[in-house]
Amino acid sequence: GIEFDASTMLKEKGRDLDRQLVQMVSSAELEGFIKKLSEPVNGVSGPNYFEDVRTSKPAETLKKMANFAKAPNVNRYSQIANNLGFGFTMGLNFSSAAITFFDVAMSAMPVLAGTYGIGSTARAYGTATKALAGAPTTRRIMVTGSDGKDIPQDINMGTVGKSISNYTPEQLLKKFGNNVRMDILVERGLEQNQFNQSMIQEQLEIGQGNSMETFNKYSSFMFHHSERINRETTLTAAYLLEVKDMQKKRGKNLTEDDYKEAAQKAIENTEFTLGATASAGRPTLAQGALGNVFMLFKRFAVSKYYMMYKMAMESIGTTNISQIMEQEGVTREQAQNIAENRRAARRASRNFLVMTGLMSGLGGMPMMGAIGAIYNLFADDDEDDFESVLRKSVTEVPYQGLANELLGIDIANRIALNSLIYRPPIVEKDQSPLFTLFEQVGGPVFGVANSIVARGIPDMYRGISDGDYKTFQRGFEAASPAAARNFSKGVRFGFFGANTRRGDPITEDINPYNAVMQGLGFAPQSYSEVLDYNRNERRKDKALSQKRGKLLRRRNMAIREGDGDEVRRVDRLIANFNRSLKADKRAALITSDTKERS
Repeated sequence: GIEFDASTMLKEKGRDLDRQLVQMVSSAELEGFIKKLSEPVNGVSGPNYFEDVRTSKPAETLKKMANFAKAPNVNRYSQIANNLGFGFTMGLNFSSAAITFFDVAMSAMPVLAGTYGIGSTARAYGTATKALAGAPTTRRIMVTGSDGKDIPQDINMGTVGKSISNYTPEQLLKKFGNNVRMDILVERGLEQNQFNQSMIQEQLEIGQGNSMETFNKYSSFMFHHSERINRETTLTAAYLLEVKDMQKKRGKNLTEDDYKEAAQKAIENTEFTLGATASAGRPTLAQGALGNVFMLFKRFAVSKYYMMYKMAMESIGTTNISQIMEQEGVTREQAQNIAENRRAARRASRNFLVMTGLMSGLGGMPMMGAIGAIYNLFADDDEDDFESVLRKSVTEVPYQGLANELLGIDIANRIALNSLIYRPPIVEKDQSPLFTLFEQVGGPVFGVANSIVARGIPDMYRGISDGDYKTFQRGFEAASPAAARNFSKGVRFGFFGANTRRGDPITEDINPYNAVMQGLGFAPQSYSEVLDYNRNERRKDKALSQKRGKLLRRRNMAIREGDGDEVRRVDRLIANFNRSLKADKRAALITSDTKERS
């Protein structure tokens, strides 16, 4: 006789209960795994995995990860810091949510196409997208009726609750046909949290009852659902492709175990290309209070580097069957599988690099950041850096990619797959290099705090004191969450143009489209180009000024000490310095008047 609302129960408590159930079941398995590490390596006698020098370090790491996975408790203050860091950078930020869709085009589709072919992959994604778009917003579950028997009940999942997992088995059969068994994918996917799940949902600990859950739920709304759509379409497409491939190799009549194998492979391919959702499997560095803050948004970078590394490693080696049999000591059938896996890895790597190059340009290709860092290490500070040299050599379109060129906004910087762990700031701030390093190492949380304290509050105070609205607005933008800052900049660009603080135009190529897109978080392409150019020129001017100042100081010191030989030596260096100056840098010439004034 008690009223029971299954809809509220499922949406508000279902995920918590599911998490607890999974933890109870998995904790026993994890405990068993830890016990196995204490057994002898050779299975009979001798040292165990913790004692053997070959396995002790990996065993300790695995034990730490397993213990954390059994009870993934993260420091409360660390959770709050991450929640605030997300809210200020990604929360309600349309551009960050929209950018996630590029991950499918640049990672998931190219990798799957390496195994299943480009045409088949495109068709599978089309089918998956169409199925998700037409999915019901209600989910049917079984509840206990008044007579004690299970009865079906349809639960409204909300207007954005469309999911392929909402289809009933009968609807799946009608939608996909009997030779696909989509019900098995849905069952496996729900078991392993692949539906209605995202990495950001796990990172923010949504569903664990923390004090900021409501705020997180709404601020991560766009980001979570865009990532969820990517995951569901990729999972469905990967399953359809694997089933079709199995039917080619094993015949049309697959067994239930075959379909389960295909579903598991689809889940593995989805997590390989888009990253795993389970936060319990985070690196040991991210399990502590500080590490959790420092690693905010870094899990994506780690998963992308792992994907690239694995594809590269699997590409290495011969595809000659006889040579593989001889080198690996395997049967012909096993050698054929190894050869096919290597060919698929090479095709996947090729597709991945081609798509990355097309979308984000040559400057956004993997390893370009490392190559640039090495080049800049040996290049003179008063010369163009690697990025500028490359940009001038290949021109803007090949450097920045088609996304920028077609849309007229700066997307390349957001989707580039170089320098994922450390990326230099777009705008050089007037601060100590040590603070810039802290911003990069400390992640978004430290960056947000530094922006508010060092620039936002002082500028707002100065604006109020001086009655300067423009300075106040700059301070507001520096201290506001990204969504509010983007909107403020969009309004400023629309009414006043993209100007410096002094009022000089950075670029005059600003139109209503640019202003609207800036309000959504996408900077105009021309604006970003000028900022990149100015940053390079400022760095060169600063290096030139420092070199000039050092020469003058060295000459002055020699004069004070009465060292005539040193004065003449420095004068020769000054002459070489003057000859090395390019036409546009002649203002830095050290003349006799300069020496006298110095």
